[in-house]
Amino acid sequence: MPLDISTLLCYLLLIAINISRNKLPSLMMAVWYSPADIRFTRNQVFFLIQNLPLLRDGFYPPDPITNGYIGADRKQNLRAPFTVPCELASEIDKRLESTELYGKLLLLEAKASFQIWQLSKDAFLALNYCSGWRRRRMSFSEWKKQSLYRQRRVNGYISSNPSSWSIQTTST
Repeated sequence: MPLDISTLLCYLLLIAINISRNKLPSLMMAVWYSPADIRFTRNQVFFLIQNLPLLRDGFYPPDPITNGYIGADRKQNLRAPFTVPCELASEIDKRLESTELYGKLLLLEAKASFQIWQLSKDAFLALNYCSGWRRRRMSFSEWKKQSLYRQRRVNGYISSNPSSWSIQTTST
């Protein structure tokens, strides 16, 4: 089911209600990934999306566990400190751009929610499309059809005959 403007407005209203009830995500996150650990898993992509404005400005989110002391075990890096956050932000932006309206919904819900399990089905679908060690070669609409087919096939809802790809109910 494609998202229309009324569905998006309903999602915005729900997000506004959560914000008004002081359910904003805290700045100190329980989960943190270093730039070297990023492999674009689902949790890491969600972390990057939550911190996308900071990444776009060229800053990586600070580790909430450390006290700020930089020890002597630091390696010298020949790259400017803002390049890694900007590269990560541009990669996430490119992946979200290919998901169209679903990506915008994911951005809105990621700002208003703490955990992945709080996302709507459409936003979770966009998150799954954006995750992975490389970008998807197929378009989002093709991938969505394929993942729905795979889900129904695994659950035993459809047969191999394309004309009978509707949900079958069993009566006992």
